[in-house]
Amino acid sequence: MIKKTLLILAGLAVASYSFAADAPAAPAPVAAAITAVPDGNVFLTDKDGKHAVDPVCGMQIVVGDKSPHADQNGKRYYFCSDGCDKAFNAKAAEYIGKMVLPANVLAVSGKKMTVKCAVSGEKVVVDDKTPHQVYKGDDYFFCCNKCPKAFAKDPEKYCIASAKVPHGDGTKVNGMKTPTAKTTK
Repeated sequence: MIKKTLLILAGLAVASYSFAADAPAAPAPVAAAITAVPDGNVFLTDKDGKHAVDPVCGMQIVVGDKSPHADQNGKRYYFCSDGCDKAFNAKAAEYIGKMVLPANVLAVSGKKMTVKCAVSGEKVVVDDKTPHQVYKGDDYFFCCNKCPKAFAKDPEKYCIASAKVPHGDGTKVNGMKTPTAKTTK
C-alpha cells in the first residue's frame, strides 16, 4: 500500500510538472513608476520648452530631445554641446558651485529675455545695461539702479516675491511652478 501511494504521488508530481511547463508564464510584476530627474540648470519652462544655462560655458539654451545632459547628485544638467558635457563630467562639483541662473524671468523669445523687476515688479527687457545682482546662485534683475540697493537690504523678501511671479500659464521659474495669473474684467 505504501508503494502504491508513493507511485501515485510520484505520478502526480510528474503530471503537475509537465502542466506547469506548458502553462503560460505569469505576467511580469508591474514596474514602479519612474520618477523624472529634477533639472539642475533649467531656469524657465514655457511653451517653447525648458530654458537652461549651460554650467560650463554659460550659454543659454532651449533643451531638446537630443540635448547632451549629465545626471549629478540627483539632478540633470543640460549642455550646448558634447564638449561642455565632457568638461562638466570631469569637474562637476566645480561647475555646479559656480553656476548662476536667471531668477525672475517672465519670458524668453529668441535672445530676448523679459523679467519682472525683483523689487518694483516692473517688466524689463534685459540687455547688457540691465542692473542685476546674484544672491544664493540666482541672478535677480532690476528695472533701475535704485532697486538693487533695496534688494540688498532684505533679499529674502524679494526672492519670495520673485518666486510668485504670475506667468499666466503656470510656467516654472528655477524649477518652481509659479501660480497661474488671474484675469480680472
